[in-house]
Amino acid sequence: MVKAFTLIELLVVVVIIGVLAAIGVTAYSGFTKMAAKSATIANWAQASKVIQYTFAQCNIQGGSIQLSPTAGSISCSATNTQSNVNAMADVFMRYFLEKGFKNPYDPTAAAVIRTGQGGDTVDGRLRLDETTCGSGSGNRMTLWYKVHDNPDGVIALFQMDNWCR
Repeated sequence: MVKAFTLIELLVVVVIIGVLAAIGVTAYSGFTKMAAKSATIANWAQASKVIQYTFAQCNIQGGSIQLSPTAGSISCSATNTQSNVNAMADVFMRYFLEKGFKNPYDPTAAAVIRTGQGGDTVDGRLRLDETTCGSGSGNRMTLWYKVHDNPDGVIALFQMDNWCR
């Protein structure tokens, strides 16, 4: 006599495999979102350090800082007007894109933008713009990032020593 599985036994196996697959897909989705979030924060931290380092160089040596031959240079003597800060933000944006920054959530979306002011709803994107100084006059540079579990984004403020006095 041939021994075989009954229809009930086969259905139980199919149900168990289905439950395990559903759990696996959900867990994988969570892992990929957390990995994209970590990569976005790493991009933001690296970009923040470049901006801080460039402004520190300006404070020490003056003149202008050439970020790359094609991205442009930062004028250390520039005043902190809205147009000057936005021009610097454009140079930083081009530099980061040249360095290969990618949007971890969506490789087809822009990784770094410069908006001037305003919101951005794309997860994984860095946004450079300017904001008015808290005390004093003029503007300073901001660098934002947005991830899936922080709808408002996170901001870093940058200014040269002679700004916002």
